[in-house]
This record gives sequence, structure tokens and C-alpha cells, in this order.
Amino acid sequence: QLFPIFMVGLIGLFNVYMGFRSLGGTCLLTAVYLIAQRRMQQHKRQAIKIQYRTIVMLGMVLAVGSFLTIQGYEYAALSGMLGNTAKVKYEAETGEYGLLIGGRTEILVSIRAVMDSPIIGYGSWAKNWHYAEMLNTLRHKFGYASWGSVVPGLIPTHSYLMSGWVDAGILGAVFWLWVLFLPVRALIALLQTRSRLAPLIVFLAISLVWNVLFSPYGAEARFVMPYYVIVMMMVLSTEFAIKSRRKMP
Repeated sequence: QLFPIFMVGLIGLFNVYMGFRSLGGTCLLTAVYLIAQRRMQQHKRQAIKIQYRTIVMLGMVLAVGSFLTIQGYEYAALSGMLGNTAKVKYEAETGEYGLLIGGRTEILVSIRAVMDSPIIGYGSWAKNWHYAEMLNTLRHKFGYASWGSVVPGLIPTHSYLMSGWVDAGILGAVFWLWVLFLPVRALIALLQTRSRLAPLIVFLAISLVWNVLFSPYGAEARFVMPYYVIVMMMVLSTEFAIKSRRKMP
């Protein structure tokens, strides 16, 4: 059905316009996935056989969708279509490594912290002024705006993966890489189904991928993300796959 795709895309555009960029981008990528899923399932009388070519094609479609979404936002923000606040924010986050790094420059430091102690880590809520001061230095070096840390002296991180690695060492990274693998598998598995829950599941899967790679793990995320993980496990269960495939024409 086209209605869910239309609604998800419309909600995505509205969120981008209101300044909720990551949420808007997630919705738009959800719409892109649903379009790709519909095209792959069109004229099929049985479940799609998942091959490496299918996985590569899906990855390319989502990559192109991500690129076009970022380019579209950059054009709209710079031209003033999204308002002066969005334009100022975009200019502050535009530097040598582009907008994706500009919104989360903490990764420039967390990578260095991980390289200095990749196995053991630094402990929960670890503070180290060396890395905290390094962040502003690197922001200035690469042309990004500088601002203070929420917690003075805290080692800057801006993703579930990097914060887990910095705090808990290699085992923290292994855990979040396992979590990251769940939504990827779920998105591949959904190609074989026509579940009515697909728009919701795809949105949760893409949100989980984004958050593991680019969002800080705190506040409501500690309650919401476990639910996302459970949904991914449900999608990968044999029972869900059997029930969904029965709905294939």
C-alpha cells in the first residue's frame, strides 16, 4: 500500500522543517526502504529469496537515500527555506568533514581516547580534561563552532558504540556491535514478508542503527532502546517470519 509510504515521508519532511533532523531523516529513510521493499516484492508469488545481490542492492538504495536526504537538507538550510535558525545551525556545524561529523564532533576525540586505551576503557562517566580540551582544539582546527561540555571534564562521546567502548573497553564495543547487527538482519528479513507492522519495524530498525552510531546513550534512551532491541528479536523469530509469509499472495 502506498498510503503508509506517503504518510511516513510526509512526517519526515515535517520533522526536518521543524528542526528535528535525525527524526526526519529516519522517517525519510523508512519511506525509501518501504518503496524498495514494494518494488522487490512486486509481481512476486512467493517470498523473496535473499541473496548477496539483494542485500547489496538494499544497502545501495539506503545509501543513496541517505546522501540525497543530507544534500536536500543542506540546500534547504543554506537557502533559508527552513528559517534563519536552521541556517545558523547548519553554518555552525559545517566544517572540513561535513555536516554528519559537525553535529557530533565528539567522535573526533572519542576515537583518540579509544586508540589510547582500546581494551580496558576508562570506567563509567570517566573524566579526563586532556580529551575534553582536545575537543575544542579540534573543532577550531577543522572549522566547527565550539561550545562547552554538559559535564565539565567528561570524555566526549556521541554514540552508544563509542561511549560503550570508552567506558567499558572492547567488551562494551562488542556488545553494541551485536546490537547494531540486529536491525540490519531485521531489515533484510523484512524483505521476505508483507507484515502490516513493516513501517513501524523499519522505523525502529533505522532509529536503532542511527542511535548506536551517532546518538548519546542517556535519558529516555535507556528505557526506549531495550524495547527497540526486543522488537528486532521478534522480527528475527521463526514464528514472526512464518505468520508474515502467510500473507504473501
